[in-house]
Amino acid sequence: MKNSELNNLSVEELQQKLKSESADFTKTKLAHGINPLDNPIELRNRRREIARINTAITSKSKQQ
Repeated sequence: MKNSELNNLSVEELQQKLKSESADFTKTKLAHGINPLDNPIELRNRRREIARINTAITSKSKQQ
């Protein structure tokens, strides 16, 4: 999801998205530990997506 799309979401929606992305990242990370993923770059992309969401939440909180 792009930053422009994240900026259009409310703080509550961002927090829900953060929760689901964090859960997906944890599942993917555990699965990679058991059986290596075909594309390990997916872990990095998920971690970066979580960071983008956290940044959007922080910027929205400061605006209010």
